[in-house]
Amino acid sequence: MIQRKQSLFLFVSLLLLISLCFISLGSLSGAAGLFDIRFYGLVDVADAENPQTLIVLWPLTVLLAVAALLNLLDIFLFSNRPLQMRVCGINITIVVGVAIMIFAVNILCALRLEMDWHFPVASIVPLLAAVLHYLAYRRIGIDEAIVRSLDRLR
Repeated sequence: MIQRKQSLFLFVSLLLLISLCFISLGSLSGAAGLFDIRFYGLVDVADAENPQTLIVLWPLTVLLAVAALLNLLDIFLFSNRPLQMRVCGINITIVVGVAIMIFAVNILCALRLEMDWHFPVASIVPLLAAVLHYLAYRRIGIDEAIVRSLDRLR
């Protein structure tokens, strides 16, 4: 049942979450140099050939991995719609948590290193994923309502 609208919403959301592993989640600049915030930590990008990770961000990495794995699981739960709705609701919360954590990590690193902070466009990506999860949640609910109404007619 991959052709259902909610499966497509969940798949696009999965692609957005995976894209967070390949894009910069924020950048800091100042007298100390130029730093990039990635999903795994704070990276000094002054030496382009050999970037060094200064701070490791395990909570963000784990939260992003959990969100992506739950999203992948949710795509294949199409035969159990009530469970799919619950997993989708939980994943909405986790994805919003990822967006909040990206924003908080950017601000905290900027304050700690006393550097200029540039708004990360990547903090919008988890919010788009959360909206897609919400749309999938609504479509799953509509499917469940249709199935229940057909069961009443029998």
